[in-house]
Amino acid sequence: MPGPVSKTISIVDKDFTSGSQTKKILSIELGLDGFSFTVLDVLEFKYQLLESYQWSGGQSWGKISGLLENIVKENPLLTNNFERVNIAYFSPQLTLVPFEVFQHLHKESYHDFVSDSPPGHHVNSDRLNNLKAYGVYSFPDVLQKKLDFLFPVHRIRHSGSVLIESLLAAIKMGEWEADIVLHIRPDFLEVLLIDGQKLLFYNTFRYHAIDDLMYYLFFVLEKFNMDASEQRAMLLGEVSLDSELYRMLSAYFRETGFLRRSDFYKYSREFESIPHHFFYNLLNLNACG
Repeated sequence: MPGPVSKTISIVDKDFTSGSQTKKILSIELGLDGFSFTVLDVLEFKYQLLESYQWSGGQSWGKISGLLENIVKENPLLTNNFERVNIAYFSPQLTLVPFEVFQHLHKESYHDFVSDSPPGHHVNSDRLNNLKAYGVYSFPDVLQKKLDFLFPVHRIRHSGSVLIESLLAAIKMGEWEADIVLHIRPDFLEVLLIDGQKLLFYNTFRYHAIDDLMYYLFFVLEKFNMDASEQRAMLLGEVSLDSELYRMLSAYFRETGFLRRSDFYKYSREFESIPHHFFYNLLNLNACG
């Protein structure tokens, strides 16, 4: 693979055959840290394949767009025609605006009220039906052009929108209960505070070490006058049962667990090679419109 790219995970159903993918859905998640994709067989409603790539830090969106094109060109599967292509884009900025006040013509104003759009970006918005709000975020123009070229028909949503909507849907269906959800990425922590079936708080924090992550977590808990020893925490993402981070979190919270995959889908047996709480957004992207 040319460029600073490494394949970290490759899961393929033993019965998977490449070729026409018109009865399959391609889901993609990408960000500054890497690119992952999975394939869902529509007839069986079963995930058959998942691959993940990482690229070294400090890459610009222009360079990442080039790395993405290299991956697609070297993987014939990704150039096939799919029934649908869904893309989740991660950035640390997502502004939530209630239905009652949101107007599409003013989405740039909502965004810029919180954070200025970087040069070479435009503003997108996602409709979050479970939250009854819109998610507003900036998106790189150079990446948009590359995605339009590689996947002419696709739908983009912010990964934070996917996370919020899928978690609220799972809560309403009684799949799990918790007071706080922590989605842990290699360099970012997403914190969600839950009250029953309602979202109280969502934000993303960049961290460089475990101490940074713990600082931001307890900063949020303090702002909401929440005692960690009384809270139930649910974990997603880049954290394992035998990690130092899990041991620290389980020592503070009343309960600490991992969210399992949705029973809404089937999964190839090969998916058992990775923990159920990995790739949560990617595997729930199809359920988010």
